[in-house]
Amino acid sequence: MDGETAAQLRETATAHGHAVTPKQLLRWHTEGLLPRPEQRHLGRGRGTVTVYPAGAAAQLLALLRLHEGRRLRVERAGWALWYDCWAVPVAFARDALSKTADAWAEEVARLRDDTGDLGLSEAAWTIVEGVKRVDTLALRRAVKRAGRKNTPTFKFVLLAIAAGRFEGFSLGPDETGDTDRDAFTRGEGLYRRSKMAPAHAGAAWLTGDLEECLRTFQSTISPDALRAALDTTTDEDLPRARDEWRALVIGLDNARAIAEHMFGSGAYGLAAAPRLAELDSETQAALLLGWLSLRRLPEAREGLPLILATLRPFAAFRQTLAALTPGSASTTEKPPRLLQQSGGMTHGKEPSTCAPSLPRPPDL
Repeated sequence: MDGETAAQLRETATAHGHAVTPKQLLRWHTEGLLPRPEQRHLGRGRGTVTVYPAGAAAQLLALLRLHEGRRLRVERAGWALWYDCWAVPVAFARDALSKTADAWAEEVARLRDDTGDLGLSEAAWTIVEGVKRVDTLALRRAVKRAGRKNTPTFKFVLLAIAAGRFEGFSLGPDETGDTDRDAFTRGEGLYRRSKMAPAHAGAAWLTGDLEECLRTFQSTISPDALRAALDTTTDEDLPRARDEWRALVIGLDNARAIAEHMFGSGAYGLAAAPRLAELDSETQAALLLGWLSLRRLPEAREGLPLILATLRPFAAFRQTLAALTPGSASTTEKPPRLLQQSGGMTHGKEPSTCAPSLPRPPDL
């Protein structure tokens, strides 16, 4: 029999320490958290059986893991499953991304004040001056990289970009010779020399106009740009964008781990690369929303295949390094299976590289 019966789903859950009732299965597939089953006739006088699509038992286990120790709202569970490539309606993703876009618009409005000093509000200046504590791990790392002396300048540049008020670096060297450009590149992990760079290189390995790059980035994360990107991305293209972003995150995470293992923390400006283990649902949605906007740029569309091709070998290299490193995590995990482009539902599309339940990358 093609597919998996409701009884088989419950048996799988029991084998993994979960008690699942028929009523729960009904609720979850009604809510869209499990694939919708069909009733199949067993023959004359033998009744019917509920059969779910193949892979439903694995998706059930993923759903049960999400609920371990807590009870997630349907919307949050749906987003988590969609982001992890399981077969759920794309509406879960669109709703989460829309709420993220609205929240970002409110935050930008809170940071802006055309009558305020340099176009920033009092709320923004309390962050610059250190009155309000930075409450995310990634930003705390960035502040630490910038250093106590450079922290106010770094936060000012960051908030100016977020508020759409960045026009360029303007501050001259302070008593130690640092400029606001130096403060920003230090905070973002772009300044640190790798051990392979010439001693005088500093941040010189960064090519191109950093100010122009930041102005372009500023325009892509504006509330209007993010909303337009979401509204013009079709339901068919949204999973494709997710697959692209996940591939980028995985590749950058591998490259960061390898560079830090071989050349030290912050090597090659990868200190700020996203870390897989630290991406909560809010961060996932925010970064994917930014990618929806960024991928509209011709440079991003043209450069993505080359970037992904460059990053792809790092996965095997990281596994090899971990295997050769005493005390590293085991690298014997079974490779995750592939799902289809639309989060598990084929709709006639080719298989994507998006894989659910990615194994934890090995520690180096």
